[in-house]
Amino acid sequence: MESRMPAHLKEIYSPAGMSNFDGEIDEGVDEALRRGDVYTHHAAWDFNGKVWYDAERGVFIEEIYRYQMLVGDYEAPTLRELMQLTNDDWGWS
Repeated sequence: MESRMPAHLKEIYSPAGMSNFDGEIDEGVDEALRRGDVYTHHAAWDFNGKVWYDAERGVFIEEIYRYQMLVGDYEAPTLRELMQLTNDDWGWS
């Protein structure tokens, strides 16, 4: 499996992103990703996700990594729905 994440995206640190620790999506992440020039992380116990927004298709995309290997990707119209999809398959902790 090969990454679909555009090479020009820069990682954002504030807002920090999405976390399974508290199940929260940091305030402002949605708006920051919709600008189209950044990506963020979805931190979890058994995986790490890279999340960005595809403006042409109107979806958020998350690539799931385990042990630094790309193992899957997901798409959803909202970050909350994206978190639901990824966590249902890869775990909520």
